[in-house]
Amino acid sequence: MYRVLPWMMVIAWAALIFMFSHQPAQVSKGLSVATTEFVIETMEKMSPDHGFEVSDLHRVVRKHAHFWLYLVLGIQVVHSVSLRSELRLRHVLIAFVCCVAYAISDEIHQLYVPGRGAQASDVLIDSAGVIVGIALYGLISRFSRKITH
Repeated sequence: MYRVLPWMMVIAWAALIFMFSHQPAQVSKGLSVATTEFVIETMEKMSPDHGFEVSDLHRVVRKHAHFWLYLVLGIQVVHSVSLRSELRLRHVLIAFVCCVAYAISDEIHQLYVPGRGAQASDVLIDSAGVIVGIALYGLISRFSRKITH
């Protein structure tokens, strides 16, 4: 079961990404505007003198969502791939290729969703998230091995 559960989490996370990508443009925009409004409310509590507007931050919030969703996917996939042994370069490469392939397929999928389209820049942002996620996993893995030995 300990080998199956991580892969189930990968599938669930990929399904979450698919669900977000499958939302028509208006639904997706509504969700990201609501998220942006929450971010602005939080920022204004910390810095009430700034007059943040949704239009100022909406694109940033959308692109950060790509980054963070794929950061988590990268962590989950590299963990699942390297379960049986110490993390190796081949695990990193397999995880990276799988996640980037999913990002590409996700952008292609959006071509068939009303009002949505594919953007190469989103794949680059997704890939950056994957790289950071895999790197974080590698650092934490290495650090935890040093503590346990």
